[in-house]
Amino acid sequence: MNVSPVLERIFELSGENFVWIRDGVELETIVGLRNKDRITEKQYIAVYPHLDIQRGDLLKSLETGIEYWVNLFDYEICDGTKFQGQAFHVSAEEREVICQQMEEEAAQANGPNLEDNLNYLRALTRIKNPEAGQEFEILFAVLAKILGQPAVDWGILRDFAPLLEANPWLEQAVSEVIMQWMKK
Repeated sequence: MNVSPVLERIFELSGENFVWIRDGVELETIVGLRNKDRITEKQYIAVYPHLDIQRGDLLKSLETGIEYWVNLFDYEICDGTKFQGQAFHVSAEEREVICQQMEEEAAQANGPNLEDNLNYLRALTRIKNPEAGQEFEILFAVLAKILGQPAVDWGILRDFAPLLEANPWLEQAVSEVIMQWMKK
């Protein structure tokens, strides 16, 4: 580990110990120093630059018991080398909001799931053909099975050709669902 003697001395004089936690698992106890960026005035904990701290990690002060949720990990560069790591942190409340936003973004990026697509087909069937029989539900069950498999056999919907031909709106909707699913 190539660490500046200046940083080592600062940590010796003013540093405090933090438990570094990732996904609920204590990784190790590290030395850090609470600090504030001069330009943005955002709070961070200065750490040794070789540490692989990541967004979502938790640094818990052994002195105060305060938990610092890492939102961004960056480096301060001095003379072309990494002088210190900077674990920018947020409060537990801010972390909850960020986690919720990340979950929503992930859900939107992944698009509708298989059950959402099948519910769409069921709703469309109720609108377009309110007196639809069991044959529609059998088709939806087969689709659920097909789309849940890693590979699909050619002509697997052959038995449903008459139903799909008699209901072109259903054939189009099934095609759209299959295409969406295959693009994931």
